[in-house]
Amino acid sequence: MPASLANLSAMPGSSLSARQAFFGKTIPFSALPRFRGEQTAPPEPPAVPDALRALVGKDSLTTHDVTDETIAVFSILSGDRNRMHTDADFARRVGQLMGVPIEGTIAHGKIASSFVSTALAELFGHGTLYLGENAAFTAPVTEKDTLTVTLTPRAVFPAAIRKKGEVTGYRPGVFQFDNDFAVTAKARGDADAPERLVMKGTNSIWVHEEVFSEQKSRLNLFA
Repeated sequence: MPASLANLSAMPGSSLSARQAFFGKTIPFSALPRFRGEQTAPPEPPAVPDALRALVGKDSLTTHDVTDETIAVFSILSGDRNRMHTDADFARRVGQLMGVPIEGTIAHGKIASSFVSTALAELFGHGTLYLGENAAFTAPVTEKDTLTVTLTPRAVFPAAIRKKGEVTGYRPGVFQFDNDFAVTAKARGDADAPERLVMKGTNSIWVHEEVFSEQKSRLNLFA
């Protein structure tokens, strides 16, 4: 055994697992070269088109009447036949037990949510891709309410392609909007009825600049 190897066991705090014999000399691991591969800088993000940037901070309002027919059709489409949506007496009783003021049948929460999607189409046009939402319902909606959806884009940026959490590129022509929204309700035919906040949240969508440009001439914002 070379002397350098024999001496390793005699060195205080040294072992073959902590040092390497290299041409008769002991080399600490910390001194050995490390090859981490070529480091590349993140790609430069594309510029956001002016037409898309102009939407940030602009409120878009849409209104929708909720009726017995709206609730009945949604019950059929969704398969949700909860008696809260079809039986006024049952809904009132449950409301009393839970301490929630319910004066009759209540609409499915997703009816209000679907009107948020309608507002997105009104502002951005066809071709948006819905990524997700974070929302809360704050009050029930009845068959006597008119809903107002307020949608406000808060930010727009290029849609990134990620690999293991790292940005490796950008989807050509695709931009992500992060939006705030609120849904309020007011009883129809009652001028003194208060306006109630029934839903609020945030959502994110993708928009393609080419598809948006094809439609912008018919959008209210550019009319």
